[in-house]
Amino acid sequence: TRMESGRSAFEQAGGHEGAFEATSDGRLRKVCPTAEVAFYEKQVPQFNLPHEIQAFIPKFYGSTTVEGKPAIIIENLTHGMKGPSILDAKMGTTGVAPDADNNPGKKERTIQKDKTTTTQPLGYRICAGKIFRPDTNDYRVYSKSYTNEITVENMKEHLLPFFTGRGGAVRTDVLTYFIGKLTTLQAWYETQHLFRVYTTSILFVYDAGVYDHVVAEVRLIDFAHCWPIEDGGRDEGFLTGINHLLKYFAEIKQDALTAPSNSQSQ
Repeated sequence: TRMESGRSAFEQAGGHEGAFEATSDGRLRKVCPTAEVAFYEKQVPQFNLPHEIQAFIPKFYGSTTVEGKPAIIIENLTHGMKGPSILDAKMGTTGVAPDADNNPGKKERTIQKDKTTTTQPLGYRICAGKIFRPDTNDYRVYSKSYTNEITVENMKEHLLPFFTGRGGAVRTDVLTYFIGKLTTLQAWYETQHLFRVYTTSILFVYDAGVYDHVVAEVRLIDFAHCWPIEDGGRDEGFLTGINHLLKYFAEIKQDALTAPSNSQSQ
């Protein structure tokens, strides 16, 4: 099933239904909490991020309103791609932000989600995915019920389809690209004392319809819960997630390179 026009690949990857609208000029309108508008308009300029880290923040084209609700206008990473594959990893060992007591019901649900998914043990969980399958020229979408079944034990086998290209060959070239980006993030997160984020995702996007070179992007998305660090510590939960993603990506790459068929190339 090809993407329906007017709906963004993000939304179809299992994002907030109806929260995104793709515009014809390669941008996205995203309805969001006022805190996320403030992140882009106020916090990002204040953080004065190094250039290589600023590159992980989606390009921001201003804020607007959609039917009276606040919205941001950001880049659409899948614009112009032939067969975009998208993986959304919600980062951190907990989704419980410092102000969670304002909504006790939601806090309790979040705690349960942290415990029953890979959030607590791995520092991330796969919350959405939309995978282009070159051999059948269609998409596989990860439903919520499907992502809820992903465990520490079966994580690798659930990540593998995202990197599977033509004829079942593993895209080690794409893995190499993402490992490089994660390594850059990891190095910065080991020393950054600016902020902690809750329920922020790392979004992995690549064009699975292009085989002879890598067309890929990595961004951090969803910034409704970004808190300045005031205790001198680090965002340990986010760092835990980066470390585990790196481990799994490296293992999948190594498995492919040492497989008898040596199916690393497209």
